[in-house]
Amino acid sequence: MMRKSRIIYKITALVATLCVCAASLVLCPVYTEQPDEWTFYDIKKADDGYQLFSNHIDGYEILLPADMTIDMSCANICAMAFGGDTRIEIYRQDLAGGSAEGYIAYSNKFAADSEITVKADEFADSEEKVHLFIWSRKKLSRLENDMNYYASIDITDEKSDAVFSILVKSADIIDSYSDVDYLVKSFKPAYRVSEEAASAKTQLTDFSERGWNLETQEFYREYLSDVTKGLAWGIFEPDTANFDYSTLRRYEEYLDYSFPVILHYTQAETSPHSNLAERLTMAWNEGKVLELTFQMTPLDAGNMMYEVLDGEYDEFLENYAAVIADFGHPVLFRPLNEMNGDWCIYSAYHTCKDTEVYKAVYRYIYEIFRGQGALENTIWVWNPNSKSYPDFKWNDAFMYYPGDEYVDVVGLTAYNTGTFYSEYGEAWTEFSELYDELYEDYSERFSQPLIITEFACAEFGGDKELWMEEMFKVIAGYDRIRLAIWWDGCDWDAYGNVARSYFLDSSEETLATFKAGLHGEITGAPTKGFSSAYSAEEQQRLAKELAASKLAALRAGTTIEENRHEGRTDTRPSWLEHRRDGSWGYSEEMLEAFNSDKEKRE
Repeated sequence: MMRKSRIIYKITALVATLCVCAASLVLCPVYTEQPDEWTFYDIKKADDGYQLFSNHIDGYEILLPADMTIDMSCANICAMAFGGDTRIEIYRQDLAGGSAEGYIAYSNKFAADSEITVKADEFADSEEKVHLFIWSRKKLSRLENDMNYYASIDITDEKSDAVFSILVKSADIIDSYSDVDYLVKSFKPAYRVSEEAASAKTQLTDFSERGWNLETQEFYREYLSDVTKGLAWGIFEPDTANFDYSTLRRYEEYLDYSFPVILHYTQAETSPHSNLAERLTMAWNEGKVLELTFQMTPLDAGNMMYEVLDGEYDEFLENYAAVIADFGHPVLFRPLNEMNGDWCIYSAYHTCKDTEVYKAVYRYIYEIFRGQGALENTIWVWNPNSKSYPDFKWNDAFMYYPGDEYVDVVGLTAYNTGTFYSEYGEAWTEFSELYDELYEDYSERFSQPLIITEFACAEFGGDKELWMEEMFKVIAGYDRIRLAIWWDGCDWDAYGNVARSYFLDSSEETLATFKAGLHGEITGAPTKGFSSAYSAEEQQRLAKELAASKLAALRAGTTIEENRHEGRTDTRPSWLEHRRDGSWGYSEEMLEAFNSDKEKRE
């Protein structure tokens, strides 16, 4: 390519990055250096106020308004253009044997939301290769220059077995096809130079510039930033959220290990959180820092993401942040995790395919924390799911990245779900299969510390002890993983049976294997914080005590609750009534006893 053109590309890219930063519209990680391969796209001046944009990664060319800035910072996902009150995103979705109809229909399911007004849902051509979808939602009062008018153009290219999706967002009304027809008329598939784009790392802000208090700085240094300190472990033990640390203490006694971090979940509510201050304080008094997860689940027929950006949760969020600020000690704050999964209402699947809504909410919460003084002791964890559901380009995890200013730590999450639901495609997956590629990808993209925010191995479908052994061997090679948190719980099926059992003590052998990994018997290197080991006799005694205590609790007073599947009822332990995840450890003896009792009742 000519030298003059290469200069134009670099200047354009630099302007794009500066404009993005100035507008606080961080679309993907802000790069400290630009990728070298600027031959991946081309921009030429065209007539009548347009510029011809050629994307050689995804293979197309299209006319865009000349006053729009082209952004290729997420070139391996999409091309973006923005200017004034309009933003355009262009994706190439390879169908890989799927159907264009299925892709389009699933992508537009959000339209069932009562707050969405659809203006057009039709084909723009006689051959039904160009699908047009125009809609709007209400303006959001807390979102400056809210682009609440949308048009989605899906162009099917049978030759390449792909759909090219053009998503237009505007603060001005989009009335009809005539408002966007120039995009369709000028679009044409073109030669692809490469399917891969160069990537660069995000910027890492020095923790001394974060404004953290000294205690938070020390925690960050000890457990997150200092690679010489070794891997630390955390745990999700659900009863701790209800101020019962007895099971956790028995775990720690048996394992001879004190978990420095425990995982708790909280939800957005209409009134101040009932016990957040008490949870934080008790955990700290037990020597634990909370990985405090903040999620949203539907409380009514509306969309909570829109309601947050309309100020309806200001009182709750301000109180929540004030409690954390008053607490004063370090908190690993993980808001709106697994956002690229359609089971989360804060996924773009539920917000018009618009990941900007997620980023706006994330930043809005961040600014509320700033206003309440809570940034001094919060370490912000941004945490997508390992795979996107749906696995469409517009739902790619990196389209949700809120910007370097808002992310202190990047989280990884992937589970071996086992084969309980094999008929739905679930399979036994080794730790290396879950994390090798994910770790490599995140290591290339992010400069922030990496942690595994939650993970575990299910019981059904393979050898859990061997899985754990491989996990300890593999994770020892992930130098940038500073903390890993085991999720000691389970998922239940529709009949109240344990479906995915993630418990450390699902058998004495699994518990012993986990301890061996902590002790360094598997890798030859003890885990950070591991102290002297108990004798074999003491280990066996403690393991039996753990199983016995959980079995006693499982058989304790029960309540009958309606099972929604075919009108059946199941007797479930009373502690399930107030626990969202329904988690509890069990051994084979415990599960056998529970199911035996269940059969007798039926």
